[in-house]
Amino acid sequence: MKLVQNKWLLTAALALVLVVTILPACSKSDTVTVTGANATVTVTATGDVQPTEANPVVFDPAKQELRLAAKVNGVAFTQPTWHAVVYTGGKAAGAALFQAFITPDQFYAFLTYFGGIPGNNMPAPTDNYNDTYVKGSNVSISVTWAGAAKTYALNDVVKNPATKAIQMKFGGNLAVNQGAGTGCIACFYSCPIGIVSNASYNGTDLKGQSTAGFLGNSTILPKDGSIVVLTFKVTA
Repeated sequence: MKLVQNKWLLTAALALVLVVTILPACSKSDTVTVTGANATVTVTATGDVQPTEANPVVFDPAKQELRLAAKVNGVAFTQPTWHAVVYTGGKAAGAALFQAFITPDQFYAFLTYFGGIPGNNMPAPTDNYNDTYVKGSNVSISVTWAGAAKTYALNDVVKNPATKAIQMKFGGNLAVNQGAGTGCIACFYSCPIGIVSNASYNGTDLKGQSTAGFLGNSTILPKDGSIVVLTFKVTA
């Protein structure tokens, strides 16, 4: 009987050691602290929970994706834009299709956390960058919202001024972005300021189309001011 008790105590002690050893590792993989120019945030993994305006950032290490709450800007239904996603406090927020509640530098840090490699190949905005296509890791952007028929690719909820499908890349541009103050997170063409931008088009491709730009598709997207969920994923 004493031998059985000793075995049980030894087993329980070993189990306790394992729990104490494993817990710190779990907490490390489930939280990330991101320091940007404006704030430091610690985000805890919340699995399949969707972000809201009150809780606008969902960090999902299991799916290797970042989900953001953002507002639809109805201005982009009728006024063409090159701004896809912009921080609500940025200078360019009024022209963006989606206005997000995260700063570009925090967004940048999340992409690097998920293994994204910035291209950092775009010339400065003051130089001739029109002939350059953005480089960096591929980044997919999808959109959904309460009552949506499905989750849509970004390309499916916009009216494209030409024929090439959107191919977003992690351009980087962090220092330039911080200096510009535009709040640009994702742009519809190869941009020297946006953290992510579209490698399918550069400025030369779009000459003569500067007033065209992209439009949000109001027949698919919800109305102005609606909250949508944007999912970002580093894909290569």
